[in-house]
Amino acid sequence: MLGVLAMLAALAGWLVLIRLWQRLANPHPEWARKLLHIGVGMVGFGFPFVIASRSPVWITCTLAALTMLALRLYKPLKNGLGGVLSSVNRVSLGEFYFLLGLPALFTLSQGGALYGTALAILTFADAAAALVGTFHGKHRFGDYPDAKSLEGTLTFFAVSFVICLTGLSVNGLGPLEATLAA
Repeated sequence: MLGVLAMLAALAGWLVLIRLWQRLANPHPEWARKLLHIGVGMVGFGFPFVIASRSPVWITCTLAALTMLALRLYKPLKNGLGGVLSSVNRVSLGEFYFLLGLPALFTLSQGGALYGTALAILTFADAAAALVGTFHGKHRFGDYPDAKSLEGTLTFFAVSFVICLTGLSVNGLGPLEATLAA
């Protein structure tokens, strides 16, 4: 339980820091969401070291998801800390998908060697793609407001490739095999 509390405290502290930054610097809302996204991923990297079994990981992520739900629905929270999530002008359930995907990944990989590689893709490639697509995406796949962009997609591919190449190399594949697998 100490590990669960530590992880939840880390997430709560990160959320508070992002909200404070939002209030002081007034950044684009997508920056705040992606910083939260990266923070959740960074906490996830700690799971194999702090929490040894699957159940506490599921408990941690379920409690975090319930907190996100409260931040979205409970008006006093929505206007406060929930501003990190609700300040973008689009419907997004990404925080819930991430908080469901994280324990699923931990369970399927058993917190093993490739857990970090997969989590790094989920954490960094997704955030980089969203930021590049938001601020530099000129070639959209569709003409609706939240359409993905070629620039964001290429960013996701490039970041994922580097992460896979690094993760597979560290886990014992030779350069040619790691490159082909990546």
